[in-house]
Amino acid sequence: MSPSGKYIAVLMSVGAEKRLRLVVLNMDDLSKPRVVAGFADADISDVHWVNDDRLSADDGRSPYASHQGAGLYAVDREGKGIVRRLIKRSWSKISEEGVIDHELSALHGFFAPLNDGSDDLLVAQYNLDNLYELKSLTLLRLNTHTGLNKILSQGGSAGSDALGGGCPRQFAGGGGECRG
Repeated sequence: MSPSGKYIAVLMSVGAEKRLRLVVLNMDDLSKPRVVAGFADADISDVHWVNDDRLSADDGRSPYASHQGAGLYAVDREGKGIVRRLIKRSWSKISEEGVIDHELSALHGFFAPLNDGSDDLLVAQYNLDNLYELKSLTLLRLNTHTGLNKILSQGGSAGSDALGGGCPRQFAGGGGECRG
């Protein structure tokens, strides 16, 4: 449900591909669902309200099967404009010289909404050691329109309470407990 309670976001199987799409309904008229985002080759999952006019969602492809990130996207509630990719799925650290790229790498994931009315949300950068074990998190404030971010903190150790017992949200089960 949106912060104001006027809208609800749901996932519905729509189209010939039968993929889960992001649908928004106005609570005053539930008879007019609006498809605001979807992919031909992936389901939408893990929807979060950024504010009353903006949502973010993962693309629903399993990061465990493909060894890639889930991908994070943002879209307007009305479905107007573009669906903006905020976090890439690829784990590659290859950068292209001279290319302006405001998408974060797959070593990032949704952390929490800010609930301050802005177009920003909190994402975590997963800081790994040489064995690809989580060492710490760095919290970033990410603008969902521009893709620009600001570092808010350099994370503590992976076992600290600030990190939920060392389990990044992307790798957590439904109740926030580590899979393992």
